[in-house]
Amino acid sequence: MICERFESEFSDFIKVKFSCENGYMLDGGNSLTCTDGKWDHNLPKCIVAHSCSGHLIPICEHPLICTLFDAKSKSKQKIINNNIIQSTNYTLDTQIIFSCGYGYKLKGAEQTTCDSNGWSHEQSLKLPQCTKLMSSTSALIALPIEKKCQIPANLSDIIITKTNFRTNIDVGSSVSTNTLVTFACQPGYQLDGDETLLCTDDGWNKKVPVCYSRNYCDARVLNEDKSITASCLFESAAVACEKIKPNTIAVIKCAIGYQQKNVRQKTILSCTNEYKWNYPITPCEIKCGELQQYSTPFARNGIPIEISEAPWHVGIYSNLNERDFKHICGGSIVSYRVVVSAAHCFY
Repeated sequence: MICERFESEFSDFIKVKFSCENGYMLDGGNSLTCTDGKWDHNLPKCIVAHSCSGHLIPICEHPLICTLFDAKSKSKQKIINNNIIQSTNYTLDTQIIFSCGYGYKLKGAEQTTCDSNGWSHEQSLKLPQCTKLMSSTSALIALPIEKKCQIPANLSDIIITKTNFRTNIDVGSSVSTNTLVTFACQPGYQLDGDETLLCTDDGWNKKVPVCYSRNYCDARVLNEDKSITASCLFESAAVACEKIKPNTIAVIKCAIGYQQKNVRQKTILSCTNEYKWNYPITPCEIKCGELQQYSTPFARNGIPIEISEAPWHVGIYSNLNERDFKHICGGSIVSYRVVVSAAHCFY
């Protein structure tokens, strides 16, 4: 129970105002007046409630701006230079997004949500605060730049909406900061990642999710890492590693110029009936001093190659005496026993 005492205009009256801690609500009136030694109503009490108390929300005064999304009325309200009504109990799932006025940067909680444990910013102890970015003089000269978050244009089979307004957003478009976005998949597809993201001044607060087919194991993990190669078998027959059905076996090998990180690295994976791989794929590590791509061996008169085919360099030194050496040339490693260098370095 929280009590606040206010003196009224009449000196012979005392007025006491009551409110409850987060997670409780008043059972009775929120104020009592003492007259002739008696209270005008019965003393209220706090009872457990599935709501959050307004007095625990930070005061929304400049430069702090609060945008309240009321879960009960589905309404949006921006509040600045004013207190959110502190005597109000807010329903579960009510959200308040914090931002700062121009020339200030937000520190602490970017949003707070009313759940069964109270306001989320109270649980994390990260109170929102606005810190000044620049002097008032430079703020008048500089033009404000609205920051936005980009939605990747290559997303497919995905449904994107603004969380609090249920309006659709196109892939490849962008949204303003402090916007909550919900991601879902078309029928037959499953979301890989978090379904709700918040656009902040520094970009998305989490990785943008993608959709993959529920009827197949994710083939992207076999092809997106250049350090490995994969071949697939279904009922002992070779198949393309594309639309991968349950019971398909994927044989993982290290690409040219790479090697296993450790002996426990899984090299045979199986697509389960839940359309998931039974083990995560572990990338291979690069071999130092070896070719990264195939080249034609024993070519007469030399062949043109890409730099990436022989990326490893050596220094060639001449021994002046038993202790001192002089650098004379460089060379490229093309095999375990061969280093190619310029002829004038030796003749």
